[in-house]
Amino acid sequence: MNKNAADIFLCHSSNDKEFVRKLAGDLFELSIVAWFDEWELEPGDSLFDCIGKALEQSIYVGVILSPNSIESNWCKKELNQALSREIRAGKKVIIPIRLDKVDIPVFLEEKLYLNFTNDYFEPFLKLCGMIHMFSSRELNMAITKSPPKSIDDVKTILSGCGFDVEKLKSEEGQYHRLRNYAKRLPTSENLMNFGRICFQMGKDDEAKWAFNTILKNDSEFTSFADIDSNIRSLAKEKKPFKLNTNIRLCLSYLGLINDDEDMVLNSAYDCDEKEVLVNAGKFYLNTYDADIPCAIAYFIKATKEETVDSGWVRDCDDLIHQIMRDKKGWYPKISWDYIEKAVQEWNSHRWRLV
Repeated sequence: MNKNAADIFLCHSSNDKEFVRKLAGDLFELSIVAWFDEWELEPGDSLFDCIGKALEQSIYVGVILSPNSIESNWCKKELNQALSREIRAGKKVIIPIRLDKVDIPVFLEEKLYLNFTNDYFEPFLKLCGMIHMFSSRELNMAITKSPPKSIDDVKTILSGCGFDVEKLKSEEGQYHRLRNYAKRLPTSENLMNFGRICFQMGKDDEAKWAFNTILKNDSEFTSFADIDSNIRSLAKEKKPFKLNTNIRLCLSYLGLINDDEDMVLNSAYDCDEKEVLVNAGKFYLNTYDADIPCAIAYFIKATKEETVDSGWVRDCDDLIHQIMRDKKGWYPKISWDYIEKAVQEWNSHRWRLV
């Protein structure tokens, strides 16, 4: 997943680092990804680039309000970017988090804030519940009945609302997390990650929604037919076709879902993108008569810059051996000899990658 994507970006003064470090750690324990500079930034990183991207790509921006942050010029810059994004998006982005008794900035006065001045666990529970999209009414009723006094109390209350840490770690949990990102912050990257996991899980309708949304937002073309006609004319003239990677990936996945050979071939035309080429190979393995030599040709092209122990090479190798086991005895001998020759080419290719 994109390192800049998070459930919440923690905007704070370095003088409040101890509180923010605890908050980020406790959020992590509740399966919430917080963007905390101390965890994310590496030597040589550009502060402006990394923090700027994280402010745009995190679902929420939690603004830690304290005398330190009110006086911090850096915090003011981060807050201004977050406010600008909230206006552009037309939906809630900024979550004020009051750490000390301090006057709320005028431009945040109309917002409800989480008050950590006298208590930690109740506002922490509300923050977790909001990010996990639990009913605020249900949470407030639970708090009234039994106010949380520890992280374990927070977990118990959230569990009563359906929270399950182990489930969140599963594929189904990843699906819900990526769906949350795609719906709340529909960037091409979030939509692509959501589309991929939907494809893996066989959730074709949601995968189509994600990939078609990217096509609609990122493509200069109005339809697949428009893309198709452009590629066909350029292929006929043997001219390169410039199509950005996201569009190629969307076409390749939609081609697999729709069993559309033209869509798959067009996505892979004049392309060096590994994932697109591997998808093309998968398409030919999934056809009724499994064109194994054609699939292997795509796999070889996709992995030409890889090492023999890379995930790409292992995955392609597994797919080839699986189809060879499944189709053994299915082809006439003359075809099988041709297929075995292609497999030998693949094996030779793998040894050259050592």
